[in-house]
Amino acid sequence: MTVFYPDVSNLQWGSEDLSTQGEQNLMNFLSQLRGQGLSGVAHKMSQGSDFVDPYGEICQTWCSQNAFPFIGYHYLDTSDPTAQAANWLAAGGGINAMFDWEDGGGDLNNFWNVVNAFNVAGVNVALGYMPHWYWNDQGGGDLTPIPVNGIALVSSAYPMGDSIGPPADLYRGCDGDSGEGWAAYGGATPTVWQFTSSARISDITVDCNAYHGTSSQLAQLFTG
Repeated sequence: MTVFYPDVSNLQWGSEDLSTQGEQNLMNFLSQLRGQGLSGVAHKMSQGSDFVDPYGEICQTWCSQNAFPFIGYHYLDTSDPTAQAANWLAAGGGINAMFDWEDGGGDLNNFWNVVNAFNVAGVNVALGYMPHWYWNDQGGGDLTPIPVNGIALVSSAYPMGDSIGPPADLYRGCDGDSGEGWAAYGGATPTVWQFTSSARISDITVDCNAYHGTSSQLAQLFTG
């Protein structure tokens, strides 16, 4: 079985700043996820050492109140790793995190330095969005420590390009469970595949991920 969940941030709700309209956009989106067959949601909580997504905690609270699987994510930069962990905690990110390692995220050494800082702060890194293209830009490297450290690798490849449609339809168009996003790289095999940046959900287009398993297994993954 394969289930789907969107990956979103403040940018989907209208601006970097909290607004009544932005909050309503988020609520409208969340209220439609189950009805559209989605099994969870990932929302940005923090970035680097100084940015807190103002919508992250709102999404987290709604998911808690509605028993809907949720994982917050932290966008890495090259600022002080300890300060990044402190920023995550200030954002209310919780004891489990997903890392977003892409443009501006430094090299693999920086990734592990921030992982270690989060661990010292009592935060488990449960998932790592480490797209093949960025990994390749950083010169490749050994990713075998990813599963060894209990981190689920999240890949990224969009075979359907900018095609817009329901997640399940786009996934089938990407060759589904045989699609390129499931291929191993760096010695690690993806647990999750971000297969599109243009899934149509609640009248907006968003990144969407595929996970082999059930909704309850996805919830377990999110809780670390």
